[in-house]
Amino acid sequence: MFFERNVFIEPPLTIAQLKKDNYQAYTRNKLIAEAFYLAGDIEKYGSGFIRIRDEIKKYPTMQFNFEEAPNGFLVALNYTQQKERLAENVTQNVTQNVTQNRLDAIIHLIQNENKITTAAIAKKLQLSKRTILRDIEKLKATNKINYVGAAKGGYWKILKNEV
Repeated sequence: MFFERNVFIEPPLTIAQLKKDNYQAYTRNKLIAEAFYLAGDIEKYGSGFIRIRDEIKKYPTMQFNFEEAPNGFLVALNYTQQKERLAENVTQNVTQNVTQNRLDAIIHLIQNENKITTAAIAKKLQLSKRTILRDIEKLKATNKINYVGAAKGGYWKILKNEV
């Protein structure tokens, strides 16, 4: 810490110190910090970079970079994949799991009662008949089940050992 004409001056903060969290935290602009504090946007002073980096670690595709700039430094946030895409992938995975669980449930019902109707499957799984028909078409297309015989009086046959 330096004193210049009875004014307290903090030593300059370096990029190396920021990257290693090797610095004394202090409020660099007290007026701005006070405004953010009074507005409820911050709860304490001086640990922002550390907390930002800790939060960004939760997002593996995001990076927190520092660059030298006149009178200080520039902070940049970069990402290789948007969060929305990550959410899309999560939604897609959940949808695939739900669909697979439903297909497994249909096969299980057919195993227990090979003459079960699509209406009965829909009722037991509490789904619409249209959803069951769509799922049955998927099972037929992947050669997992087949309907043998006439529409009335026929039965379901499981083609592959499922469930």
